[in-house]
Amino acid sequence: MLHIANPWFLLLLILLPLILVHYLRRGSKQTAAVKFSRIGTMKKLSTPFMPQFRTVPLIVRILVLALLILALSRFQFGMKSQERITQGTDIVICLDTSPSMKALDFKPKNRITVAKEVVQSFIKGRSFDRIAMVVFAGASITVCPLTTDYQALLGLLGKVDEGYTKTDGTAIGDAIATSLNRLKRSNARSRIIILVTDGRSNVGMIDPVSAAKLAKTLGIKIYTIGVAGKGPAPYPIDDPILGTQYVLLPEDLDEETLSEIAKTTGGIFKRATDQESLKEIFANIDRLEKTDIKTKVHVDYRELYPWFLWPALALLILEMLLRGTVFRKIP
Repeated sequence: MLHIANPWFLLLLILLPLILVHYLRRGSKQTAAVKFSRIGTMKKLSTPFMPQFRTVPLIVRILVLALLILALSRFQFGMKSQERITQGTDIVICLDTSPSMKALDFKPKNRITVAKEVVQSFIKGRSFDRIAMVVFAGASITVCPLTTDYQALLGLLGKVDEGYTKTDGTAIGDAIATSLNRLKRSNARSRIIILVTDGRSNVGMIDPVSAAKLAKTLGIKIYTIGVAGKGPAPYPIDDPILGTQYVLLPEDLDEETLSEIAKTTGGIFKRATDQESLKEIFANIDRLEKTDIKTKVHVDYRELYPWFLWPALALLILEMLLRGTVFRKIP
């Protein structure tokens, strides 16, 4: 980053062309310093040394003045660094991967595909925040701990699919507990869990509402999102003879418990019945949980005036030598 400490000195550069013109005009009007009474005497003299270069000392002096002006202007090269003095939000994405997430509520896509796409957009829209990912069905697994390496996180998200944990059922309480383990040592200003599920807790060691009360004690907020349409949903079944067949999967979203989890922690419960509504829910969470990141900016400047000063001194010495030798004037 280039900076000029004394920019007003640069206005002096405007005077240099005027000085050059003035001296050239004055030089053209000067009379000879040595006079001869006879032309014959002039003919015996050798040709003067390169008279066409008589303006060289003047041009060198103008360059010296220009370099001195640039040195006085104090050009500086600055290295800028930023120091974060506050932390943003620590977020755990807690995603249901139970078998029911294959249901085709969001035709032609299933629940898990739509949820992953919206989560992906959410991750890309964050800055500075640390994000972790937990997936669950009958058991819960930490896919990625808190990180700001969003590219790595997105790569891991791409590998997540229905059946990732290789367990049946939906253990929402255990999933919340696993997510809390990812956040309990965090000192971020805001800590949240975004729980995305399509069902109700039917297995696991921990009751979902009890897990929510623990989250409240730790100061962690939980947003719960239900991804399921109203009524039965088409569900694909692979038949070894007939191929893929579809059956109707009954609606089984436990809105009451999900709402209680969110309310207990100060979060919000929303139900998404299509992809657009799911996007809107995540957009609202994104707006609610934005944290201003304060930074200190440090700039270390390196002075560049020696790059102008030393050449100016060298040219000044050269100009003095030229005027005292090859361009010497006889008074």
